[in-house]
Amino acid sequence: MTAPALSQHQQDALRALLQLLETEEVVALRGLAGTGKSTLIPHVANAVADPKVAAMTHKAAAVLRAKSLDNAKTFHAACMKPIFSNAYLELLAWFTAPNAPYPALLRGIDRDRAGAVVAECFPELGPEGCARALGVDSSKHIVAWEPRAHVGGTLIVDEASMATVEHVRTALEVFDRIILVGDHGQLPPVKGEPVLEIAPGVELTEIHRQAGDSPILRLAHAVRNGASLWQAGVQQIERGVDPEAGPILTWRNAPRVELSLEMRRLKGLQANRLEHGEPLICTNKDTRFQRLGFKNNTACTYVSDGVVCLDKGQRLRAPKVNIEDFTGREANFDEVGFRLGYALTAHSAQGSEWPNVQVYYEDVQALHGRGAEFRAKWLYTAITRAKESVSFFTAPIARTRIAV
Repeated sequence: MTAPALSQHQQDALRALLQLLETEEVVALRGLAGTGKSTLIPHVANAVADPKVAAMTHKAAAVLRAKSLDNAKTFHAACMKPIFSNAYLELLAWFTAPNAPYPALLRGIDRDRAGAVVAECFPELGPEGCARALGVDSSKHIVAWEPRAHVGGTLIVDEASMATVEHVRTALEVFDRIILVGDHGQLPPVKGEPVLEIAPGVELTEIHRQAGDSPILRLAHAVRNGASLWQAGVQQIERGVDPEAGPILTWRNAPRVELSLEMRRLKGLQANRLEHGEPLICTNKDTRFQRLGFKNNTACTYVSDGVVCLDKGQRLRAPKVNIEDFTGREANFDEVGFRLGYALTAHSAQGSEWPNVQVYYEDVQALHGRGAEFRAKWLYTAITRAKESVSFFTAPIARTRIAV
């Protein structure tokens, strides 16, 4: 794989990391935004035996693949496999041996109809897809998860600020060594003990020149070091909201829904009816639809009639679409779930970035109750989702902008 040239500071960090890996099973490469962590990943992969690269989210894995790390997977795909009930395994076996006894999970469904579904779906969807087509949800028949068989080698995990001690324990059952790569300034995982900051490791501290010239990163680093927004350079909040100024980031889910719907209202869009070009976030976790390309937490754009367009222009058709912010519920077994993409929580936005981002200031205020450290990490995470400008607004919608 082609790897970009490194600065002397990065070369020294890589050398120190590899030396540490000689005596440690788990090591960390830490660095705040702009220090070149992603640049180092291909070099790390080239320097270790039998490397595998993964990320903590589908979006982050896609970013790695776009950077020539073609085989990058999600952490879950790299390390885990489900254990199904005996009844579900009996059903899967029947799809490949239809003369076997009729499976218990299909009793109540006419055998000829089931056979017709299998004939139509099996080559494309496989056993689990056939089960889904007959109304049998594989997720409801998972009795446990287990690590994949031990394969050895080294697993490099990007966006590891979201990784937990339990994630690492699982990974060590599959791989010999784990290298965590992440921004220790970002938010910790929602559940579990974070591992990035406690693992022995190396820290990148040198900000790249281009990154150092960014007012976005100057603002982010200032608030991460404890400065208030005003001390960091935000001088005033002006009234008004710009529906074209990028996605909104919130801390809480309730305002995320309210603000997404408000953005649609300001754009003059019809309630509960999608129109061409609207941003969506896929919430699908079902393996059948994942095989069709619908990955959880992936950003996409609505086209029409259940068709969505991914970042690279790929178009996917969902059998049925459920917009959680419209219906107030998660997707049913025959639906692909989405949320509106006008507003996201900062947690779910980790691993993504946009030219312009709007931050909900009332959630910034609400974070005072969570303590200074968490508030600083939340602000830092939200601000570093922006590449060109970040805005702060309140309800009734007021804003100020820090722009490149």
